[in-house]
Amino acid sequence: MALKVLIADDHSIVRVGLTLLLKKIHPHVSVIESRDFREALEAVAAQHFDLMILDVNMANGNYQDAIDIIRRRQPRSKILIFSSLDEQLYAIRYLQTGADGFLHKLASENEVEYAVKQMLNTGKYISEKVKENMISSFLHGDKQHDDPLEILSNRELDIARFLIQGLSLKEIATRLNLHVATVSTYKTRIFEKMAISRVTDLIERFRIHGIVPGEKI
Repeated sequence: MALKVLIADDHSIVRVGLTLLLKKIHPHVSVIESRDFREALEAVAAQHFDLMILDVNMANGNYQDAIDIIRRRQPRSKILIFSSLDEQLYAIRYLQTGADGFLHKLASENEVEYAVKQMLNTGKYISEKVKENMISSFLHGDKQHDDPLEILSNRELDIARFLIQGLSLKEIATRLNLHVATVSTYKTRIFEKMAISRVTDLIERFRIHGIVPGEKI
């Protein structure tokens, strides 16, 4: 039986590498490649996929809307987020958003192969480090009320990081496919939640909690 997989990533070398690995794992795999969210959603509208491997940092859309649309159109398909973001900070957030697994792009070839096999066999994958972090958080679960990762929503966290990277409201709006006024509202909400008034304060708050301000989204 043919396996159908969608690979959505804006880097061709990533798509090629994953395609080769998939052909190694499953001899009858059919792979469709997409370079951005628009192409990915067009593919999802046209055919069913058993597995979708998605980056979260692509043009022409945003991951939250994409996952929502995929879940409505193909609720039984499995979604593996393949990202350069810190898995300790983001893996659980993406699972809560609707993904079935999270894999870091710095993972070894063996780990990538294992993650793909787990997604195909069980429909779920997170690394051992993330599992340990989840257990630790459960056992020692006092939240820090000034921790950005605890008090900001997924969208607010995205916008906070873009602000830290020095992007303007217009640039952020373009990246996330939002209106400038909407981004401005989010910025105000972020500042209110964190009791700050400047982006420099935001940078400092992230550093205090061990979050790298310049990290790529």
